[in-house]
Amino acid sequence: MIASITEEIVVSITERFGTALTKINLANNGLRDISNIERLSTQLERLNVSENCLIDIRPLARLTSLNHLNLAYNEVSDLSCLINLKSLEQLDLQCNKITNLNCLKPLQNLNSLRVLNLSGNDICSSIGYQSAVFSMFPNLTYLDGQLRVVSMQAIEDSCVAAVSSLVPVEDSNNEEI
Repeated sequence: MIASITEEIVVSITERFGTALTKINLANNGLRDISNIERLSTQLERLNVSENCLIDIRPLARLTSLNHLNLAYNEVSDLSCLINLKSLEQLDLQCNKITNLNCLKPLQNLNSLRVLNLSGNDICSSIGYQSAVFSMFPNLTYLDGQLRVVSMQAIEDSCVAAVSSLVPVEDSNNEEI
């Protein structure tokens, strides 16, 4: 197990694979410090750092190409460093230290976010938790592995709006259809 991404690790990986890596899996390594992570690749799109001992994830702020990030089973509570990860589509925060909706506010402007896993966090025991999270993230499709459920009323309202915007047309006999 490694406690941090050291200079030796960076050199070893970049010599072997270069700095154009798009995927890195560092799961289950006992990591506590990821301060050199951006030195592994500036083009990372997928990163798995699950099942480590991470609390401070600020170094991830520089990985703006990320679209999949797995932070499951760590000790993360502060998500403010993720605010500029505009390409992020999937974020797994299962079993961390996310206690309430305020913890999620830094993620609200991540319009690409479609899949979010918060299961195993204290926030999940809050009454109305799923509705509140879906309200915060209108583009979210999945929360904790559950597909967003659209109410029948919302579907009916969409249909009524679509029908009312139709313009009558005439057929070849000049009769309104």
